[in-house]
Formats: sequence, C-alpha cells, structure tokens
Amino acid sequence: MSLNTCKYGFSLGLIALLISVNLAWAGNQKQAVKSITLEEIQQRIQSTKDRQNVSEEQKNRILSAYQESEDNLRQAQRQEELAETFKRSTRNLPLDAKQLQAQIDGTGAVLKQRKPEKLASFPADEIEQRLVMEKTRLSDLDAEIAKHEALIAELTNSPQVIRETMAEIKTKQSATQQEQQRLTDKNGENLLEKEARQIQLETRIRLFNSTLKTLGLESIGNPLQLQLQKDRMHLLNLQREAQMLLIGELEAALLDKRQQEIDKEQAALLQAEKDAEGKHPLIREATKENMRFNRDLQAVNKHIELYQTQKTELDARSQQIEKDFQSAEQKISLAGLSPALGNLLREQRRNLPQRK
Repeated sequence: MSLNTCKYGFSLGLIALLISVNLAWAGNQKQAVKSITLEEIQQRIQSTKDRQNVSEEQKNRILSAYQESEDNLRQAQRQEELAETFKRSTRNLPLDAKQLQAQIDGTGAVLKQRKPEKLASFPADEIEQRLVMEKTRLSDLDAEIAKHEALIAELTNSPQVIRETMAEIKTKQSATQQEQQRLTDKNGENLLEKEARQIQLETRIRLFNSTLKTLGLESIGNPLQLQLQKDRMHLLNLQREAQMLLIGELEAALLDKRQQEIDKEQAALLQAEKDAEGKHPLIREATKENMRFNRDLQAVNKHIELYQTQKTELDARSQQIEKDFQSAEQKISLAGLSPALGNLLREQRRNLPQRK
C-alpha cells in the first residue's frame, strides 16, 4: 500500500469521525438549549422599549440582557456557517491532496529531465527582456512561498490554540450553567428581568456549543490541512528550483552575448589600428584616441553591469529581510498562545539584520 493511499484512508477515517461528532453534538444541542430565534429576541427588545410600567434602570438591565442575546445568536450563526465551511473543505481534502501529488510528481519529473534552453540564436536585448520577466516570476513565487510559510506556522500552532480555547470556553460554559441553576432557584425577582436573564444565559450556552463544534471540526481537519500546505510548499520549491535554473541560463547567455560584443569591438579596434599604420600621423593619432575612448567606454559598461548585478543582489537581500520581518511578526502574533514561544520568536527577530 502506497503512502498516498494510507493518507487518503486516514482522511476518510477522519471525515467519518467528523460526521459522527456532528451528529452527537446535534443531539445534545437539541436537548440542552431552548430554541429562541433572532426575530423573537428583536421583538422582545422592541416590546421592552415600548413598556411604560417599568423603571428606566430595570428597562436598561432587561435591554442589556436581550442585546447580548441578540449578539450571541448572530455569533452562533456565524460559527455554524464556519463549521459548514470546515466540513466542506475537509471532505475535499483527499481529492485536493491527490491532485497536488500529481502536480508534484509531474513537476519533479520535468525538472529531472530538463535540458538547458537554446538561447544562442536570440539577440541580447530579447534575452535581457526575458530575464526581467523571469525574475519577476521568481519574485512572485517567493511571495507565495512566504505566504505558505506563514500559513504552515499558523496550522502548526493551531492545535495548542484550539485546545486552550476549548478549555477556556468549557470553563465559561460550566460557570454559565451554574448561573442558570442559581437563577432557576432564585425567587422574588421581577419576571420580565428573570426571563430576559434566562434567555441571555441560554443563548450564551448556544454560542459556546456552536464555537466548540467549530473548533472540534477545525481540530479534526488540521493535520490534513497542514500536510496539504506542506505539499504545496514542496511544489512551490520545485517550481522555484526550475525558475532559478532558467534565470541562471539566461544570465549566462546574456553574459556570453555581451562578451561576444566586446570581443567584436576589440577586433574592430585592432583592425582599425592596423589599417592606420603607414598613414598620416594625424590619422594615426585620431585612431589611437578613438581606441582609447572605446576602451574607456567598455570599462564604464563593465562598471555599470557590475553595479546592476550588485543592485540586483542587494534588492533580493532586502526583499528577503522584509519577508523575514513579516514572518517573524506573523509568528509572534500567533505566539500569544505561549509566552515562551513568543519570547523565542522575538529573540529570532532581534537577530535579523536591521532595516535601513
């Protein structure tokens, strides 16, 4: 059995677990939380505002409870939508992984069998234009790689974030349930305010349940999502390797073309000097002066090419430093889950070269 087949089997098993978790959660949800709709909450808010026989202070407490209930239901709905998104993406993961693996295999095979491009017949200006275009593509690839590095870092840290978030929500959920019990046992409270408070706590529980469901689905899909992003990174690195080979060939071809032009100019100058022998001294002197100017021009051109090469290297280094800073900032923002990890990442960032 191939490694890919094992991964797909593992994926299907996770999806089956996902569905069973959803069904169990749905059953518990129906039993645990009273269904009150957003429209009903909004009607209660308006009704409370219109009441005349309630003090302003009490009315504000009732409205505050209903407004939180309204917000809880909106957030719970967003969590439900997010949960559906996680379910769909997890179902698609095996097919996505299979297609991505085919791309990796194809790109790797092409890279192994790759032969240098035949560039000798192209003029220098066309090669130079092509070089600029391919370097732009390389820059785009580097940006894509940096984005996937940040995503992989986020997915790597997600399990710990999810565990801590779920533990925090369960603690709040337990406290809310205890508050519900105390409210049920409490006598003598205004019925309107008590009912508003009950609905507030019930919708809070509903939001907790929806969020736990979403986090559970995210946790189930995380290992596959992480592996998929690592595979995408592998593909991008293969594409970058091919791009670097092409750029190297273009640079070598351009250098060769320029050297040919220099050699041709040198030969023409030598021939001109030879042709000037035996002619009038003024002609010989003018020819020598022309040769000197041409040599100076060649030296200037070499300095310009050297400057352009150094500038390209410095620009690439500057872009890499910028990416390192961005990556460090993203990782630090994710490292709020662990003070030790955050301190480590900040130390790594301090070790980066300083931007000018």
